[in-house]
Amino acid sequence: MPLSASASVASSVQPDPAAPPDLLRADSAALLVNQGLAHERRGKWQEAERCYRQALAMNPSLYAAALNLGTLLTERRRLDEAESVYQRAIALDPKAPAAWSSLGALLACLRRDDDAQACLQQALKRDPHHDAARFNLGYLWLRQGRLREGWLCHEVRDTQLMWAGRLPWPRWDGEALAGRSLVIVCDAGLGDLLQMVRYTALLRALGAHRLALWGPQALCRLLAEAAGLDEVWPYEQPVQGRADEGSWDLWAPMMSLPFLCGSDWSSLPAHLPYVQPRAADVAQRRTELAALA
Repeated sequence: MPLSASASVASSVQPDPAAPPDLLRADSAALLVNQGLAHERRGKWQEAERCYRQALAMNPSLYAAALNLGTLLTERRRLDEAESVYQRAIALDPKAPAAWSSLGALLACLRRDDDAQACLQQALKRDPHHDAARFNLGYLWLRQGRLREGWLCHEVRDTQLMWAGRLPWPRWDGEALAGRSLVIVCDAGLGDLLQMVRYTALLRALGAHRLALWGPQALCRLLAEAAGLDEVWPYEQPVQGRADEGSWDLWAPMMSLPFLCGSDWSSLPAHLPYVQPRAADVAQRRTELAALA
């Protein structure tokens, strides 16, 4: 899914009653934004919305309050309201990329692709290193079938930091795999994993000597039968300290495999079926379903 942004506001810990009224209102509004953000992180949506709206009533020019309110409304699927609030945030600070990116993400969800792309490109024009905008543009392009551009943009996600310290091997950057062993790390949901496991056969064809998958327990039994996989480890089994830890050469995040393999429509792995349950498991499930019927 596309990414939206929120922001906090620097303010005094306690407003100064002796301050001029305008400064006092501004400081109180900033505190309300931060309080709203704290409520939002605890899932207290109504309290958060109340804080953001009060902040805007106190200080109508407070960009962070409008940005956060737009993000909250988006998360609550109140998309028409969110679009209007994001437009307000952009009007308050046209040079800030976050509201442009968040509006682009919302418009992508509404299938207004041209408008979404224009907003995301505006965000990147203001900050070429705005990762959320680039990720959102990648999401849009992947959905449109522009695979190479989309996978490239998708690489801005912070996978390296996410797994830092948990994996003892260098990350694969696409170099030759001949004779080398690779651990694939599931960095997305179950549905994505079922789609991306098709790459195990391709990695073997590229010369990988051994392949392991580190992922959710729920799919380990099924994926143990995937073509090309030698081992499947559940997340609950730490990688650090494995007896054979030193026998693996590289690791790669699962959602980077299409990019690393240079996939486009002509080379996308499509040998079906790429997941095959065990015959004994199928027979058992048929017996259980028959009993339920």
